[in-house]
Amino acid sequence: MDSASDSQHTLLSLCADLYWRQDVQGQCQEIFNYASKTERAARAIQKTTVPALLNEADRQQWLEQVNARQSFRQLDCCLNTTDDPCFLQITAVPQFTGDGLFDGYECLAIDLTEVHANNTNLQRFRAAMDMSMDMIYLVDRETLTFLDVNDTACKNAGRTRQQLLADAPTITLGMTKAELIERYDRLINEGGHSRIERQMKRKDGGMSTVEVFSRATQIDGRWMIVGVSRDISARKRAENRALTLQHLFSALSLTNEAILRAESELSLFQSVCSAAVSSRLFSIASILAPDGHGGFKHVASAGAYARQRKPIVVKIAADTPEGRGLTSQAYRDGKAICSNDFKHDQRTRPWHDLAASLDLGSAAAIPLFKRKQCIAVLLFYATLPDTFDAQTMSILQSMADNVS
Repeated sequence: MDSASDSQHTLLSLCADLYWRQDVQGQCQEIFNYASKTERAARAIQKTTVPALLNEADRQQWLEQVNARQSFRQLDCCLNTTDDPCFLQITAVPQFTGDGLFDGYECLAIDLTEVHANNTNLQRFRAAMDMSMDMIYLVDRETLTFLDVNDTACKNAGRTRQQLLADAPTITLGMTKAELIERYDRLINEGGHSRIERQMKRKDGGMSTVEVFSRATQIDGRWMIVGVSRDISARKRAENRALTLQHLFSALSLTNEAILRAESELSLFQSVCSAAVSSRLFSIASILAPDGHGGFKHVASAGAYARQRKPIVVKIAADTPEGRGLTSQAYRDGKAICSNDFKHDQRTRPWHDLAASLDLGSAAAIPLFKRKQCIAVLLFYATLPDTFDAQTMSILQSMADNVS
């Protein structure tokens, strides 16, 4: 090549990986390879025409451009070489003779094989992220904005990816800006990962317990926080249920011990109430017995009830509101009864103010028998609503049966 050609190819090598000329039939006339990564593509183009190396879709697109005798830029296509396929981005200019006859094409190509592989890996990574049942968040530490989120995070929030990316992490993650900064900076400075549990609002308005694992990583000089959140509400419910049963069986065991050691009926009643409260499941336990005047009196109690100074009116007959509560109904029917929403239950309306002051969420009343006659009612009160399910009531019934 002369000096002009040297200069030309020096410039071409700065902007392309391949240069070739092809004739009217598309046969390669000369080719120059400027990068080692395109050696396979160069050899393949020399041996046959470009269309012969293309798949059906790319071949059709190539022939449409060439048959139109037009210039085209940045045509992405895949060459099926003898080894792995090569991905090229081709720019071509038609050549004409002095008489204006078509004389082939001059072509430049950039190798995109590595870019394509990276894009494929990113697509696989995206698919894996979106298939995850965990919520994944990528946060820019400097701007405190989302860089990316997966489908699970979007579904949990009830928002599209675009909407969620536009939200502030403080809103979506339920943390203040100061809390995020403190947590993220600790991850950056100390390394490793952190784990926290917190409450997150679901799209239906309910609350879920989530477990959050976070790690800081640096990419291109910027710190990014990767957070993986997992809904552990079901697990927490199971753990709480197991703990509840543990406390119930502990109360049952203590009650049985109290029965063996009791010296009198009253001492037994007091020991049973104390055992129930010591289980930490109930805030109040008490026993009410008829007072001989159409009402009930407290014969034993333990827990928060000690703070109550005013006498509580409970009637036996159902002709007044004070006689239509849990205690009265359990006594008259001789059957256990419960309320899992004590503060809003119509049966417990006369005692709603008391429930608010003592923070009572649910209650159960179980009759106690002596010689097949109901002589008292054993009452359990819990701070949380929905405490008394079928299994809990069954265990409490066993406790009452043992006392009876």
